[in-house]
Amino acid sequence: IGMSPAVGGGAPELVGEPEFRRLLLAGTPFIDVRAEVEFARGSIPGAVNLPILNTAEREQVGRCYKRRGQDEAVALGHRLVSGPVREARIDDWRAFADAHARCHVFCWRGGMRSGLAARWMAEAGRPVPVIAGGYKALRRFLMQVTATAAAERPLVLVAGRTGAGKTPLIAALASG
Repeated sequence: IGMSPAVGGGAPELVGEPEFRRLLLAGTPFIDVRAEVEFARGSIPGAVNLPILNTAEREQVGRCYKRRGQDEAVALGHRLVSGPVREARIDDWRAFADAHARCHVFCWRGGMRSGLAARWMAEAGRPVPVIAGGYKALRRFLMQVTATAAAERPLVLVAGRTGAGKTPLIAALASG
């Protein structure tokens, strides 16, 4: 689904990489609006999957995109997610946002799907920020942080059977 001129409301707040560390360390709740199949391949810890297009709808839009182009695919997405379907999705997002006041929304690259979801939520009276660059940007950020940490300190793999004493060892290492 893409954004169309018919969609009202202002542009959603975009939150970029300079804020990622703070959001992740604070345990910020995330709404991942990608399809279930995308979410199953990986997401951000603690993210909830509330797709704007479910897997079957996403596949239909993807086939349309390949055959007829972006404009037709966007139009199909809007037809598939309209009326009661659209309202149900907005209700699910709003319920999550009401229960998790600091939530943010993302899709694959932080564009069409998350931007549209954020616009619809704003129209429903519950604006939420969008992660600029989406899951891809958050994942890249976490990979960079992990690589930096690994370069600064040696990684130690702790393995063994249950009851072998791994937990006391890790506690002793953590206390210094």
